[in-house]
Amino acid sequence: MKQKIVISTLLTSFLFASALKAEAIDLNKVKYLGGQQGDACGALLCLAGGVSGGACAPYIAKYFAIKLKKPHETATARRNFLNLCPTASLSGSDKKFDQWQNTILPNVDGACTKEELNRAEKSKTPLRTEEQYDSKGNVKIVSIYGYRINPLPTHSCQLLMNHEYFSKSIHYTCSKEFYEENDWNNGYTKEEISKGAFDSLEENLRLEEEKRIEISFLEWKKLPPSERTTQSFDNGDKTFYKYYKLEPIYFKKHFIKKDCWLVKDKVVVNK
Repeated sequence: MKQKIVISTLLTSFLFASALKAEAIDLNKVKYLGGQQGDACGALLCLAGGVSGGACAPYIAKYFAIKLKKPHETATARRNFLNLCPTASLSGSDKKFDQWQNTILPNVDGACTKEELNRAEKSKTPLRTEEQYDSKGNVKIVSIYGYRINPLPTHSCQLLMNHEYFSKSIHYTCSKEFYEENDWNNGYTKEEISKGAFDSLEENLRLEEEKRIEISFLEWKKLPPSERTTQSFDNGDKTFYKYYKLEPIYFKKHFIKKDCWLVKDKVVVNK
């Protein structure tokens, strides 16, 4: 009974304080329990504090390793695990704690970390369409989709955020705009600039490409090989060509921020 009172007092004081201000998780107070009781109390404290790394890592890992075939089975198993922590003096007397321990925590799949929140999202509709030629010279319409870091919290994070015992500060810091797939994969958008402006840029911001300008065959023949190119099309009966002049084009890179979620812990961990 003494153990139950100590842990209950610890959880009560920590959860109340962490909902209002920064507070320390003292894992030394649960280590003496040992075994599954210690693991359950450690997981409960670390989850309440929103801390998944450092000294909390083994407790969090053991908790999320509990995974069965069906979601409701997983939730039940995790609830039973957390209930191994001797908090009898809290159970029934604190409805908010009961909800936190028996309803919220068993149904989350993550600790609301930056890594979980910074996930890419594809636009549901195309940003635009463009015409492209296939190998036979036929025009096809291609949809260009966009990507961004999802500005909405994960389902698990939303569950945690909606409860007053959760003690993390979470903010989305990006613009919420979608970037075309090619730009997203490259990690930057590009702005066309003059040669003079290009030369004044730092090396990591420079991007030089070649622009194709369609010209006649006679014009194409007069150009040196380094300044011209062709594109062939096969329609089944014969092969025909398009002729292009190559001109340098200069861009400034604008890097895409993908670390959009700012997650601050309001608590610290005393090992």
